[in-house]
Amino acid sequence: MPGRGLIATLLNEQALPWLAPEMANGDTQSMNWLKDMVSGNLKFSGRLSRRRFYLSLAAFYGFGLLLTPLQLIGAVAPNLTAVNIAVLIFGVVMGWYLLGSFVRRLHDRGRSGWWLVCFFGPHILAVSALSRLPLDRPAVVILAIVGAVFLVAPFFVWGLIEILFLRGNPEANRFGPNPLADI
Repeated sequence: MPGRGLIATLLNEQALPWLAPEMANGDTQSMNWLKDMVSGNLKFSGRLSRRRFYLSLAAFYGFGLLLTPLQLIGAVAPNLTAVNIAVLIFGVVMGWYLLGSFVRRLHDRGRSGWWLVCFFGPHILAVSALSRLPLDRPAVVILAIVGAVFLVAPFFVWGLIEILFLRGNPEANRFGPNPLADI
C-alpha cells in the first residue's frame, strides 16, 4: 500500500487480528482497546484476558526500555536530581500499572487481587529473610534452599500458573463481564 510504513502494514494485516480482533473488522477508532487496557490497569478495575495480559507485560517491558536511557544518565551522573525524580516517578507508575494488570488477570479468574499476597508474599518474605541470614555457614544455606523449595516455591508456582496459563471464567463474575464475550 503506498504511503504506509512497513510496520503499520504488518500490524494491520498480520498481527492486528490476533492482538485486537475487534479492530480487524475495520473498527479502528484510534485504538480504544489499548487506552481501555492501560487505564483499566491503572485503576485495577474490570477483567483482563490472557492475551491482553501478555500485551500488558509487553507494554510494561517496552516502557521499561524507554526508561533505560534515564537510568543510565542517573548512574553516570548521580547528582542530577531531576533525572532521579523522573526515574522514581516513572518507576512508581510502571509498578502500579504492572500490579493492576496482575490484579485484573486475577479478576478474570474470579479471584480478588488480595490473592497476590498469597502467591507472592511468601517469596518476598523469604528474600527479605535470606538477605539478613549469615550465608557463610553451609547449614544455613541448606536450610534456606530447603525452605525456599518446599515452603515458598509452591505458592509462587501456583500464582504463576493461575495468572499466566489458566483460562478466565467464561461467564460474567463480580468483577465484570467476560472480556472475550464481545470478540
